[in-house]
Amino acid sequence: MKKYIDILPEKPVKIDISLSKNKMEASKDEFSLASITLKDRYGNTVFTDNTSQIKIELLDKYKDIIRFDDLNK
Repeated sequence: MKKYIDILPEKPVKIDISLSKNKMEASKDEFSLASITLKDRYGNTVFTDNTSQIKIELLDKYKDIIRFDDLNK
């Protein structure tokens, strides 16, 4: 008899981008790391999806202030 229930997230429908700092100074020496997380419709982190891929596209006017090491994840 199984005495526990596995509750798994649903398919991803939302992308959350969070920064490592809440407040930033306007300086070339300051930076914040961004992390991207897939969420389901209830806000649960989707850790069971290994097939979804995202591509980041930066507008030209932001390329001097935003840098991504890998635009495909």
